[in-house]
Amino acid sequence: MTDSLPTQPRKPQPLPVMTRWAHGLAWALVCAGVALLMVWGCIHGLIVPRIGELRPWIERQATQKMGVNLRMGALSAYSQGWIPTFEIQDLQVQDAQDAPAQPSLRVARVVMQLSLRSLTSLSFEQVHLEGLALEVARDAQGQWRVAGQSLTASGPSEALDWFFSQAEFQVSQGRVRWRDDARPGLEPVWLENVTAVLRNHLNHHDLRIDATPPLVGAIA
Repeated sequence: MTDSLPTQPRKPQPLPVMTRWAHGLAWALVCAGVALLMVWGCIHGLIVPRIGELRPWIERQATQKMGVNLRMGALSAYSQGWIPTFEIQDLQVQDAQDAPAQPSLRVARVVMQLSLRSLTSLSFEQVHLEGLALEVARDAQGQWRVAGQSLTASGPSEALDWFFSQAEFQVSQGRVRWRDDARPGLEPVWLENVTAVLRNHLNHHDLRIDATPPLVGAIA
């Protein structure tokens, strides 16, 4: 009778490099998804019900980062299924050079919607400005300013960078005031019934603007 030799345990074969990468990527995606859902839950459970209490803090942060005086008459939020919506009443943006009675940007109502996609880029899925009153000006030195933000500054404007990073902007019932200080004696003029849509794509922006211009005699 022959004695059977003891069998040696088989050594585990190392996983191929691509398999290990695939496993690591899968775990990274799972962790990112869990983190995103936790953030999403915090937004719905903590921020949305208490957004009004954060209004003074948001105003201070916007003023410090954008270099303009930003004021909100009221700030609220509500949830529509999975998509939270933020609403601002009577938004005013005022440059340091503006007179107190004439802010360079005023919006009767701002509606901003989030999505899971926009949350990953810290932006909004859609921003709707209703009842916009905007000033576009050229000073005596020929520098252009939009809503108090210089378009000829040496460094980038954080306010304009934020504006162009949003997925979509819509404007309805708008008015644009044009002031040209480089032409002394020229009275400011208004564009009425302004509607606009700005969409941000990967490598370009699509922009459409409709407006009623002033009479020819008003700008002669």
